[in-house]
Amino acid sequence: MKFLILSSKRMILLSIPFFFMSSLSFSERPGLKASDVVFMYFPKDPSLYDVYSGTVVGWAGRAPSRNENHIAWFKGIVEEAHRRGLLYCGSIDFVVDFGGFIDFCPDNFMDSVCRDLDGNPITVPWLWDHKHKGHTAYWFCTNKPRLSEISKGPS
Repeated sequence: MKFLILSSKRMILLSIPFFFMSSLSFSERPGLKASDVVFMYFPKDPSLYDVYSGTVVGWAGRAPSRNENHIAWFKGIVEEAHRRGLLYCGSIDFVVDFGGFIDFCPDNFMDSVCRDLDGNPITVPWLWDHKHKGHTAYWFCTNKPRLSEISKGPS
């Protein structure tokens, strides 16, 4: 999946895979269908999956830490969605949880910010009014090693 981001009257193309399953051929990989009913997040009441005939949980998060209890809690959420027949897509909220990434590596988070062709940081347009410790909501680059570290979750 490719996203086009406009910034400073120039364009930058980012590649962000939505599903990554290297063991499957392209035709076997899961994907969205026009008939899918996607839940953006997991609901507090899982019966809502049934009420709305849900088929996919999209931007569905991760355990808040590597703590055994957090992992068990999140595993239960995923298993409940699977029990009801939904596909489940975990996520790393590097876009909307920009504050978490700033806190994760406060001394060098700017090294992981996406930049336009002029070298200026790219911000998330719909989070223009969000700030964390004086910083705007930056787009972070999935090719940067520090972002890969946060994907493993806090210690």
